[in-house]
Amino acid sequence: MDLNYVSYSKEDVAIVDTRDYQDSFNDIIDQAYSIPVPYLSRHFHNIPDKNIVVIASDVVGRNVSTRILRNKGKRVVGYHMVKD
Repeated sequence: MDLNYVSYSKEDVAIVDTRDYQDSFNDIIDQAYSIPVPYLSRHFHNIPDKNIVVIASDVVGRNVSTRILRNKGKRVVGYHMVKD
């Protein structure tokens, strides 16, 4: 099986933390844009035009935030799940 992997540097991607404010405040990720899922539709324009890596706390949050960002024209290239 041939898998194609792409590696991005920190300068190439925007990290978007879509967890609740309480979770992201207690576990701060440097250089991440902290925009919880309910606020993504209103504040997506604050995210630079780069490839996006989504930080989420669960599968539903990951899927919803990815869908919102892609519908707004953003390119989501990956995700990271943070456990409580």
